[in-house]
Amino acid sequence: MTDTGREGLSPAMTTAVFDERVQQFGHLLEVFTRLERAVDAALRESVGIPHAWFEVLERIASAPDQQLTMTELSRRLALTSGGVTRFLDRIVDAGYITRTESPTDRRATLARLSDTGWATLADALTVHTAVIEELLAPLSEQERDALDRTLLKLL
Repeated sequence: MTDTGREGLSPAMTTAVFDERVQQFGHLLEVFTRLERAVDAALRESVGIPHAWFEVLERIASAPDQQLTMTELSRRLALTSGGVTRFLDRIVDAGYITRTESPTDRRATLARLSDTGWATLADALTVHTAVIEELLAPLSEQERDALDRTLLKLL
């Protein structure tokens, strides 16, 4: 296949490629990627953890009783139960979270933050907030509110 440029696209393909919805989705992905890379780099440099680990710590900390079952954590992280177990192994080994058996359900394992996890999350939240504030600085308060309302509709 040769590179013929836009002229080589069929009318249907041209319509699809330049469809407003396709463009909007692309914009969402570009903004997400920019935000995620900036937050990840700042967290790794300042706190020593990747953004993905921050997300785990934050979700556990914000959960009722500051603990989550592996099933709930996998749902919130969009991972399989096996995937979340392997992912958490590294965070447990680093000392940020602990796993304990649920006192009410023998089949469930609970994830909780360790003291190190809480201290790291506190530092990470400061970094995370500063990076997001910098990246959202071009938006007015009204635009931020509108963005939040719009994104919540999509959840």
